[in-house]
Order: sequence, then C-alpha cells, then structure tokens
Amino acid sequence: MSVVRTALKWLTTPLDRKKLLRFCLLFGMALGLLAHAFMFTNKLPNHDDLEFYMDLSYAGLGAGRYFLHFFWKCFSDLSTPWLNGVMGVFFMNFGTFFLCDTFDWRQNWQAVAAAVIMQLFPANIDIYCYMYEAHVLMLGIACACFAPWLVRHGGKLRWLWTALAVWVATGIYQINVMLAIGLLILYVVYVTVEGLKEGRSAAKSWGFAVYCAAAAVAGLMLYLVGLKALGTVVTLNEYQGVNQTGSLTLSLIPGKIVESYRTVWNEYVADVPDYVNSRMMLFRLPMFLLGVAGLGWGAVKCFAKKAPLQGLLIVVCMALLPLACCGIYFMGDDITKIHIITLYPLILMLLALLTVVRPAVPEDTVIRRGLALATAVLYLGYGVNGVVLANQVYLRHHQSFTRAEHFANRLAARIEEVEGYHPGVPLATWGYMNHEDSLLYFEYDVASRYLPFGGIRMEMDYMWPYCAANMLNVVVGLPVSDGQGWAPETPEEQAQLDAMPYYPAEGSVAMIGDTCVVKFSW
Repeated sequence: MSVVRTALKWLTTPLDRKKLLRFCLLFGMALGLLAHAFMFTNKLPNHDDLEFYMDLSYAGLGAGRYFLHFFWKCFSDLSTPWLNGVMGVFFMNFGTFFLCDTFDWRQNWQAVAAAVIMQLFPANIDIYCYMYEAHVLMLGIACACFAPWLVRHGGKLRWLWTALAVWVATGIYQINVMLAIGLLILYVVYVTVEGLKEGRSAAKSWGFAVYCAAAAVAGLMLYLVGLKALGTVVTLNEYQGVNQTGSLTLSLIPGKIVESYRTVWNEYVADVPDYVNSRMMLFRLPMFLLGVAGLGWGAVKCFAKKAPLQGLLIVVCMALLPLACCGIYFMGDDITKIHIITLYPLILMLLALLTVVRPAVPEDTVIRRGLALATAVLYLGYGVNGVVLANQVYLRHHQSFTRAEHFANRLAARIEEVEGYHPGVPLATWGYMNHEDSLLYFEYDVASRYLPFGGIRMEMDYMWPYCAANMLNVVVGLPVSDGQGWAPETPEEQAQLDAMPYYPAEGSVAMIGDTCVVKFSW
C-alpha cells in the first residue's frame, strides 16, 4: 500500500511550466528512443527513401507540401536515420509540451499519457518508415499542436499566429490542418467548461469558438493561396487528389460525412483495425469511450447549471470531431486502409486526458487519485503494446529490406554478366513482379497485418520500376542509371523483347539497344 500511495502521490504531483517542459523532453526522448531505436540505428530505407531522399520534388512540391520541401532542404537531404529519428522525437516532445501546457495537463500522469500517444500512435510509428522526411513530418505535427497553444499564449496577435501555425502545419502535410482543427475544437470545449466557473456568458463562449474556427480557416486559406501560386510553376501530381484540392463537389459532402462517422465507429468500436492488435484495443476502446463520456459530462454540466447554449456548443464540438479525424477525406482523397492511420483519430484518444479526471471529480480526493491511476494504466498499457508493435513493424521492414537486398545482389550479378553492360548503363524493368511468382519469397498472408503501414508493404516495393535503379545503385553498389520510361522503338526491339523469357530464366536480362532490360512478365 505504501508503494501505491507513493505512486499515486507522484502521478498527481503538479508541475510548473519549466518542470513540465523538462519532463516532456526527457521522458519523451527516452520513450521515443525505446520504441523506435531499431529503426533509427539500422539502415532501413522505405521504397520512397530510395526515390526521394536526394530529390523531394515529387513528394514535396509536387504533392503541394511546399513547407515540407523547404524544411527538408534546411535540415538534411541526406539519408541519416539516426539523426532524422532523434530530431523527429525531439519535435514530438515539443508537441507534447504544447498540448499539456494548453490544456493544463500539469500532473505527471497526464504528461506521461500525452507522451505515450504522441510517440506511439500507429500513424507516428509508420512515419518513421519514411526516414528521409520523418523529422519534418514530426515538425508538422508539432506545429499543429502549436496552434491551440498560440490561442492561449500568443498575446494580442494570437489569432494571426494561430493562422500562421495552421498554415505551416498544412504546408508540411495536408492532414495536419485537421489535427490542428481537432485540437482547436478540444480547446473550445476546455474553455467552455472552465468558463462556467467564472460565469462566462454564452455569447463569449460562442464568440471564442467562432474566432478559433476563423483562425483555422484563415490558415487553410493561406495554404490554398500558396498551393495556387505553386501550381503556376510546378505540376501538382494526382496523388491523394492534390491537384483537385479546393474543388470538392458539394453534392458529395453528405456521403463523405456519413462515411467519416462510419470510419471512426469501425476504427474504435466495431472492429480491430489491421494496424493494431487485440491487446491494444483492450486499452484503446476504454480510452475512446471515457473521452466521449467526458465530453458528454461537460455538456450535462452546462445544462445542469442552466447554461444550455454552452451545452449546445459542446454537443456541436462532439459532432465535429469525427469529421476532423477524417479530414483528408474532404481534401480529395478517399478513406483507404493505407490512409486510415494517417487521419489522426488520436484527437479522440486525447479526450480522456482532458475530460475524465479533471472536470468530473473534485481536486485532492481519493476518487480523483484513483481515476488518475486507472487512466494512467490505460495509457501505459497502450504504450507498452505500442512499443511492441513498433518493433514488430520495424523487424518486418528489416526482413523485407534484407530479402530485397539479397534479390538485388543476385540481379546485379546477372546484369554484370550481360554482354554490352558498362557502368552507368540505363536500366529498365519490364512487366510486373507478383507475389505469386515467389521471386522475392514474399509471404502475403503472413505479412498482411502490416500492409496498412504505408512503409511496410513487401520486398517488391524496393524493386518497383521507379526505384529499382536506385536500389541497385545506392544500396547494392551497381553503377546503373534510371532507364524507366523505356519502350521498344522499332519492330526489331519489340521482337527481341517478346522473345525474352521471364526472370529468372536465362536470357531474361539483356541489352536492347543502349538499355539493359530485365523482363519480369508480359
């Protein structure tokens, strides 16, 4: 019992801002390194790393992420997983501090819980699979967390600074606008509930909500203006509907709203998503339900104190949160398995921190401390499983990359034996590698749990047409150049290609003109 009492006392110990910042930095760094060190200390490029880490134009400017491109150039355009990883954890620690300081999460258990979610939410585990840009993506998340902090601490120009923070966060990665909006919604709830103690009028509460919404919209408008200007000098690509951003058909909105609610329900209540396991759901589902219950409690408290308009405001906020979680769905993309984890339903998971313990139970009571302990156990249980999941994912990544590297070494040996090969020869692959061909020993059913992680797909990703040359050149060390886009230009070349067998048969690697061609299928 003495141990329990000591733990309860520590968990509920209040921290001033300086201690809170120190705690977030130190604990967050320890937690981030524990969870992600395998990824940071091993050379595990994602297939996109091979394509983009020397030139981010397609994934940066071409995808409308102009601030991502800018900061990437400032920090590092080198493949340095250990440095990028540590920088990413560092930025996320500041995001944790901004959240704790904004919502007055001053106690140790709240800071621990916030750090667990920020460092171990599945989307953030996945981001480290794109190590060439992970540090800048984490900076974008920190900027989204910075937005509500600026509302509270930004001074007279706070709305301007908030809009600028939303703009930068969105320009790093578009989904961050919805993370910022979701957190601003939570801050409106927080201010509304706290305002009851001060006798704050309904007009002021609703006015504050309107100002928060206006700041978020202003930040989004700034981004769209920048995107429009960017489109005059750069061709925006079709990935995630970037070239269609801002042109959503109004008739599609009702269906998208329904699908957003359905997605949040399935992800948190009705199903076990592919990117978590059943143990994580044991912790995540109560966190979600407690958060929603806490929001409902805030609304009930407003109605009980004869403040119906404030209660209505909280109900509106509850209704808007699922739409914030699915924000990318309203920017041209669809909700697919690969994108669900990037939609940031962590907004809802943070609700328990805000709404359960603090408003519902008086300060310094046994019940208050017991609830703090129970909620801390929920988050720590989730965190332990998150650490396990992260390292399982990175191990799968390591296995996939290792097998792909072995395959690339065998292919390189075949290429060097081809008559006419010379260093720097253009290399083109023809046809498709399929898991049924067993070229890379990919076990589809075994690895399918990890397919929703965009960075953990399959060994074949490393030999896709757009990165095969880089895999051979950068990783294996075979000096070839990228010959993708090649096609036979004469009947003789077409006949030679048609006569080639499929890899790995003898003759499946040959020089056609000045290009070395590897034929995988028709």
